[in-house]
Parts: sequence; structure tokens; C-alpha cells
Amino acid sequence: MKRGVLVLFILLVSFVSAQGDPWPTFHGNNQRTGLSSYDTSKVDGTLLWTFKAGAGVESSIAINKEGTLYFGSHDGYLYALNSDGTLKWKTKLGTPIEKTHYGHLISIGSSPALGKDGTIYLASQDQFLHAVSSEGKEKWKFSIGHSFDAWASPAIGNDGTIYITSSKPKAGLYAITPKGKEKWFYGAGANMFNSPTIGKDGTIYVGMPSGPKTNEIVAIRSEGKKKWIKTTSLFLESTQPISEAETVHIVSFSVGE
Repeated sequence: MKRGVLVLFILLVSFVSAQGDPWPTFHGNNQRTGLSSYDTSKVDGTLLWTFKAGAGVESSIAINKEGTLYFGSHDGYLYALNSDGTLKWKTKLGTPIEKTHYGHLISIGSSPALGKDGTIYLASQDQFLHAVSSEGKEKWKFSIGHSFDAWASPAIGNDGTIYITSSKPKAGLYAITPKGKEKWFYGAGANMFNSPTIGKDGTIYVGMPSGPKTNEIVAIRSEGKKKWIKTTSLFLESTQPISEAETVHIVSFSVGE
């Protein structure tokens, strides 16, 4: 059970970067490696501050080059915090709904992704992908089928295209322009829950079900055409990181005897 408290450990690292946003997306980069370029060898574990959101927090944090921290909460708000833990702004994007088999409210589980112009992209359980300005104003929203049990986070290509997975009634992978228009759609055979990964050459990688008991890791070119498919009998729900050697790593559900 998630608590309505977000505890941030500020690790004595400067987040201001001339190279761009230091942590712009889920797992830090489009290859989803989760690796930081900052030296944390002097971190002593001191807790500098905490911030309490209005409901549970399952969204990961994105950080821009000014040090602003962004995350979503199950109270339906996208939060922006200053680097000292004070509230900068919050914007209502989702409507909390009751997740009866767990007994707690859900609204935004998606982690934000930051565009080069500072736009924040994330999905809500209302079945929308939202685009929000760095000042907290909603710019547009795009309707997707986004299951109540999905936590997919967007990935943003070098040309600004936003990629996000979806669930029924239209399950698959969307490519959406920075203006909020559908660019292309690659269909799946069932609901999707994971976040797409982008290789350095622009190829999009995603695990998706092709049927009730068959699943695939799919490589898709930036224009929406299939590059290759690897079939597996196991359900692929996790996000697939890409190593420096351009190796795609996948894990799957285990299957009982």
C-alpha cells in the first residue's frame, strides 16, 4: 500500500546542467538505463526535506535543468516542486477512481517525461496523455486506452514525437506529435502496461502481447514500420533497458507448472 508521502533524498548533487535536463524521463534516459552521470560518492544519506502529496505516489520523478522536480499523484495532480522541497505549482489532470480490489484511489501512476521545450508529458487513468507547460498550464490532452492497472510512461524521440503504450479498446503503441496529433499507431493483441524504450538510432522497443497467450518484443522504426520481432510465451510487462552495446534486455513473468 502506497502512502501519500513523497520522500525525496536530495543527495548533495547540483542538478543544474548546461547539457540539458539531468533526469528528464523514467529511468533517466530513452534507453532506460537508470544510470546517473553525477558523482554521488560524497553522499552521506542525510535527509534534507520531505513533501506530502494529497494521495499515494507511484510516479517516478523527472528533474529539469533548473532543478524543478515533477511527479504525479493518485489525487489527480501533477506536482512541480522547487529544489528545496516547496511547492511551485500543482495542476489537476486526473480524476481519482476507486481501485476496489486494492481498496485505494488511483489516478496518475505514470512518470513524467520532459520535452526539449520544457513541456511535461504524462498519462492519467482517465485514459488521456496530457501535455503541460513548464508553468503548469495544460496545453492539450490526447485520448488513449489506458488500463486502470497501467503505469506506462512516455518516451520522447529526438524529433519531439511522444511514444506511449495503451490498453483496450485500442491497445498498442501510439506515436503522437508535439501538437497532440496521432502520427501512427502499432496495434497489440491485448492490454499493454509497460513503457517504450528508444535506441540511439531512433528505433523504438516495446514488449507487447500478440494474443491471449503469445507475446513479443518488437523493434519499430521511427516511421512506424516493424523492424523485427522476437516471440516469447511469457508476458512482458517491464520496460526493457538498452546497454551501451545496443543490447536490449528483457524480463518476463514466470509461468507456474
